[in-house]
Amino acid sequence: MEKANEEITSLIKSYYTALGDKDITTLRTLVDNLAPADESKITNAKYIEGYEAGDIYTKKGLDDDSYVVYSCFYYICQGIDTKVPALAEFYVVKDTDGNWKIDGAAHDDSDEITKYEVSLRQDDDVKELKAKVQKQYEDAQTADPALAAFLDGLGEDVTGSAETADGTTLVVTEDCNVRAAASSDAEVIGGLSAGTEVVKKGENGDWIQIDYEGSEAYVHSSLLEEKTE
Repeated sequence: MEKANEEITSLIKSYYTALGDKDITTLRTLVDNLAPADESKITNAKYIEGYEAGDIYTKKGLDDDSYVVYSCFYYICQGIDTKVPALAEFYVVKDTDGNWKIDGAAHDDSDEITKYEVSLRQDDDVKELKAKVQKQYEDAQTADPALAAFLDGLGEDVTGSAETADGTTLVVTEDCNVRAAASSDAEVIGGLSAGTEVVKKGENGDWIQIDYEGSEAYVHSSLLEEKTE
């Protein structure tokens, strides 16, 4: 894992600025194949006021014109002073004009890319980075009870239904993808490492709804088990 070069750093920082501003026009220049569902989710986001990019790292992609990017960042919750540490994973490619862009459809178009990214999550440096950010996330909530309460309540506010805000703590049994909707064909918006704890917010068929970086997301139920003391 290496610190991202100037071009990749600029791309990711511009992405978070546009994301916080809900600037779809700019996001379309930074993300190839930005899905209409993603545009709607960004435009209608209620609880995130902005984003701030942190350290950005890369690993070589499947060819010389691609990178897997690991972006440490913070998101700012509405009415909460403490910034929330988070980690995002992108697949970045060089387009025909020689510009670096986030490939918004990488996982839809290529199982090979998905498998490659999953394999990289077993690397010690990736595991260490994820563990570091996870600890920062937990420490932020410990230091700010208002933040912890806010994050815990997101699922209820999003769904508007107490029945889906189950509140059960589940443990990820193996490294897995997090999807934007309850379908194996839905967009992969991130990943979780084995052992990560999540709170069940609802259920849709074989899929468990969770909160992922402030957004509604889904993990297949076969990859989760109830936490035991």
